[in-house]
Amino acid sequence: MGVDRARRTRCVRSSIRAAVAHAAGGVNTRFEKGIVRLHPKGHSGALSLSLEEQFLYPLLFRAGWWLFFAGSVFLGWNSLGILVLLLHTLLDRRALTGLWRSAQQAVGPVVLSLGRWRMPLNYILVGLGLTGLASSALAVEPARAAAATAGMLLSIVFGLVYALLLEQVQPGWYRAYLWPAVVAGAGHIAWVFWEASQLESLWYRVETIGGPNGTGTLMLLAVVLALPWFAACRDGRRWLSIPYTVAAVVAMLLTQSRGAWLALAAFGVFLLLPFWRDPVSRRYAVVVVLCTALVLALAFAFIPGASYRLQRFLDFSDEGRVSVYEIAWDMFLDNFWFGVGPANFGNHWEEYNRGRSAEDVGFPHNTWLQVLTETGVVGGALFAAIVFRVLLSVWRLRDTDDWVVWILASGIVAILVRDQVDTAIFSINVGFVFWWLAGTVLAFQQRAGRGRAGA
Repeated sequence: MGVDRARRTRCVRSSIRAAVAHAAGGVNTRFEKGIVRLHPKGHSGALSLSLEEQFLYPLLFRAGWWLFFAGSVFLGWNSLGILVLLLHTLLDRRALTGLWRSAQQAVGPVVLSLGRWRMPLNYILVGLGLTGLASSALAVEPARAAAATAGMLLSIVFGLVYALLLEQVQPGWYRAYLWPAVVAGAGHIAWVFWEASQLESLWYRVETIGGPNGTGTLMLLAVVLALPWFAACRDGRRWLSIPYTVAAVVAMLLTQSRGAWLALAAFGVFLLLPFWRDPVSRRYAVVVVLCTALVLALAFAFIPGASYRLQRFLDFSDEGRVSVYEIAWDMFLDNFWFGVGPANFGNHWEEYNRGRSAEDVGFPHNTWLQVLTETGVVGGALFAAIVFRVLLSVWRLRDTDDWVVWILASGIVAILVRDQVDTAIFSINVGFVFWWLAGTVLAFQQRAGRGRAGA
C-alpha cells in the first residue's frame, strides 16, 4: 500500500512538471482509445499520464463522472455523481491543489476584459456570492436564501473552477466518460415513447420526470451530452448519432414543450454555423436543414397536440407567463439593489400578484428575471458579466475545427435560450451540466487563444 501511494505521488509530481513545461512551450494532444494524453512540446512522452493516473483514488473520479453524466438525463439523479466527485476532491485535494497551481502558472486565470479594464472571473464569482449573502440577510426566509446561494455557487464553482481545471490540465479528458450519458439517454428516450404509447391520444402531453417541460429539457440534454461522444468516435458508431438524435427530437416534440423547441432550434442554428465557412460545406448544411425539416414535418403531422401548440406559438392571449413576468418585474423594481433573496420569490407572490394570475408560482420562469428579483441589480450585473464571458468564448470558437467542443458550445446557447421561459440552470440537474459546459468551453477557448498569440 505504501509503495502504491509513493508511486501515485511520483505520478502527480511528474504531471505537475509536465504542466510547468506546458507553460514554457505549449502542449500537443493525442486521442487514444478515449483518453487524451498531454505531452509537453519536445518531450518523448515519458511523463504522459491519463487524468486518472494523476490521482490516488482514480476509481472515485471515474465513478463520479460516470454517475454525473448518466444521471444528468434524469432530473436530479446526477446528484449522486456530484457527491462522489466532492468526496474525491476531498480525498485527492493535494493532487488537485498541485494541478491548480501549475495550471495557474501555465495559462493563468480566465479574465473578463473591457478595454483596459481586466477582472479575473473568479473575483466576479466571489462578488456574486457576497451579493447573494447580502440578499439572504434581507430575505423573509434567510436560511433558505443562504442555502440557495450556496447551491448556486457550488454549481458555478463546479464548472468555472473544477471542470475548467480538468480541461486545462488534460484537454478533452471528458470524451472517455460521456458514454453513460448515451446509454442513459437512449433509455430515457425509450421511456418517453413507452409513456406516449399509454396515452389515449397524442393530443396529450407526454411526461416522465419533472412534468412535460422538464422532460423536454432532459431530451435536450440527452442530445447535447451524446453528440460529443458520437463525434469523438472514429468508427461506424458515429453514424448511430443520426437515429439517436431523430428519436430524441421526436421525444421532445411529444412533450409539447415549446421552450425545449426554442432551445433545439438555437442548438441547431449554432451547430451549423461552421458549415457556412465555404461553399462545399454549405451544401451539406443545406441537406441537413432539408432533412431536419422533413423529419419535423412528419412528426408534427402525427402529433396533433404538438401541431396545435406550434400554431399558437406566438399567441399570448391566454399565456399565464406574461402575467408572471409583469409581476416579477414589479417585484424587482421595488427591491432594486439586492432583491428579495434567493429562493424567496414565492414568499412575495401574493403581495405582488393582486389577482393578475390564477397560478401560485414559486419562480418567474425566466433566468434573468429570477436573478434580478432575487439578487437585485447588483447580482444581476455580476451574473450577466459571467454569462457574457462564457458567450464570448462561444463566439470566438465559431471557426473551430473541433466538432466535439463546438457541440458543447452550442449546448450552452441552447440552455440559455431554454431559460428565457424557465429557470433550468438554477436546478441541480441542469445547473451543474450548464456550468460544466461553460468551464470546459472557457478552458478550450483560453488555450486556443494562447496558441494563436504564440503562433
